Amino acid sequence: MALNVDKLREGLNDYNNSLNNHLNQLRNDFNSLMNFFMQFAKEYEGQAADDFKNQWERTARWFEEYMNDSSNLSQTLEERIQYLDNI
Repeated sequence: MALNVDKLREGLNDYNNSLNNHLNQLRNDFNSLMNFFMQFAKEYEGQAADDFKNQWERTARWFEEYMNDSSNLSQTLEERIQYLDNI
């Protein structure tokens, strides 16, 4: 039985590490895109600019929700790993 718990803990650790690496890279990329968007928004005007801004804001909210959900998943994984450490 201990071997199965060890494998589960190892798998959860690997998954959580992979998730955190993905999330960190996504945050970095998203922050870069936000900076580009802010620079772009200063220069671009008109109906097309307004349409693009609305679409971008919707996309940005989706990314933020995804990153929050991923952070919550990581936190849950860490709790489960800690529980397994105490078995």
